[in-house]
Amino acid sequence: MTMLERLSNWIAERQERQIMRKTDGAELTGDGVPLSKFMSAFNMPDDTRTRMSSMAENYGLPQNILETEHGRSLFMARACGECRTRGRCAHWLEGDEPGVAPEAFCPNADRWSDLVRQYPTKVENSSGVNTGSEVQ
Repeated sequence: MTMLERLSNWIAERQERQIMRKTDGAELTGDGVPLSKFMSAFNMPDDTRTRMSSMAENYGLPQNILETEHGRSLFMARACGECRTRGRCAHWLEGDEPGVAPEAFCPNADRWSDLVRQYPTKVENSSGVNTGSEVQ
């Protein structure tokens, strides 16, 4: 990821946090997500969304999957933000751990696999993650 992309993601995350602080509880829980869980996602480490987007890309999922699966992505963000293997995740996402599957360290691996089954893709990605059935 380039420095410009990182800066752009950081700005977007900051803007999202500002918007969320201005939104009332009724609007936040529209997906049936408890307000406390929803807000905890916005208090996660700054790189959480970037790591989740990169992981989704490695699974071959559509770029907008975190928005499409908003409720699920909030629960995933909590697990990702509280993850104790963030360093290993970062190394894996940078390609520094060839032959290692996310299931070995990612608390969301099962959820990513569920999304792959729900949103099948055409190709296996460069990290070797099985991205689902081929779409005709």
